[in-house]
Amino acid sequence: VVSRLVEATAMLQQQLVEEKASRQKAEEFPQQEQKRTNEESHDFRDNVEKADEEENRKNGEKWCAIL
Repeated sequence: VVSRLVEATAMLQQQLVEEKASRQKAEEFPQQEQKRTNEESHDFRDNVEKADEEENRKNGEKWCAIL
């Protein structure tokens, strides 16, 4: 009886370890995707800002040339 309890306890502990690892992996994926999305958003904002600055610079040059 004792050996069966020890065996069952060992199996449950192994199952717990596997489930913890699985849960941790499942939690990491959304975090990685959120980080990637944040980086893409930041890059997009930077590109839009640079494009706006370039457009303003070009419009400024045209404006000055007309005057």
